[in-house]
Amino acid sequence: MRSLHRRDSAAHRGQQGAGRAHPRHQPPDALPPRRAQGGQSALGRWHFRGVPFGGTHVTQFSKILVPIDFSSHSAKALGLAIGLAKTFGGQIHLLHAYHLPPLVGMPDEIVIPPDFWTGVRDAAGRKLEKSAEKVKAAGLAVETHLVEYAPSDAIIETAKEIKADLIVMGTRGLTGLKHALLGSVAERTLRLAPCPVLTVKDEAAT
Repeated sequence: MRSLHRRDSAAHRGQQGAGRAHPRHQPPDALPPRRAQGGQSALGRWHFRGVPFGGTHVTQFSKILVPIDFSSHSAKALGLAIGLAKTFGGQIHLLHAYHLPPLVGMPDEIVIPPDFWTGVRDAAGRKLEKSAEKVKAAGLAVETHLVEYAPSDAIIETAKEIKADLIVMGTRGLTGLKHALLGSVAERTLRLAPCPVLTVKDEAAT
């Protein structure tokens, strides 16, 4: 299990592609993405903002990053990522980021005990490994990343670190300490991601 260290540097926006992106091999029911605007498919929504395709062809997705918060939305995203990895012969990287939001209005002398964070990390680690087992059961290679980091920053930095070819993520999820993939996280990822992003929504959960 790999961990992402804290970084002070901000993620930089990628250059917008100059030409149309043409994935050469797509799942049978996926529609071609629209130029630099994202495209709707039967699987989810493809986003190519900020990706320097420059008219080149995407031949495969060898490294697929799947941020998960253990909600039904991220579970559906993982299922789709498994299918894509089988199609392209790719490897899946599972990422879970946990981060405590500022406690507004709380006295400064209140300190969260270290055992609390240990419990949060251990519980998340167990769930992350269960998700990894699903990937292994599908006959695919998988690597897990459990990080204490703001979710959107963790997604962007991990994608850069592993040189991801694709990010598959849910658009809504759980709330509170679980740090769901809410609209603001998904939106920031779409703006700053160094690779294409496929967003997935569990319609049954809405």
